[in-house]
Amino acid sequence: MKKCIAILSCIAILVTIAAFAGCGAGKDLSSSKYLGVWVGTDVTGFGESESMDSVFNGGQTRLELKADGTVEGIMGGEKIDCTWTEVSSGVKFKGDIKTTAKAEGDELVLKVIGVSLHLKKEG
Repeated sequence: MKKCIAILSCIAILVTIAAFAGCGAGKDLSSSKYLGVWVGTDVTGFGESESMDSVFNGGQTRLELKADGTVEGIMGGEKIDCTWTEVSSGVKFKGDIKTTAKAEGDELVLKVIGVSLHLKKEG
């Protein structure tokens, strides 16, 4: 089952990276509670949970959501640049594929193909 989660997690990261492709700057989001650095903690799916580091062999996941609406970061070890905006359910990222990270308690959760990528705010 761990192998299945690892494979689906890799697919989820690739789909998410594709979603971030071709992004540009947005509006002023300096008062958003989502502003700052978010770090990947774990991956869940199909009744299993693994640390993000173990699933991606140490491939870091870190997103910095900036006040100008841009995102700088790394997902599964791959560099990304994108835009974001706050929506009622969390954070919407814009790119070739639209992706929304839902706010769940103190986490942002990206759900792709039955797998959830969990991010916690640094600091």
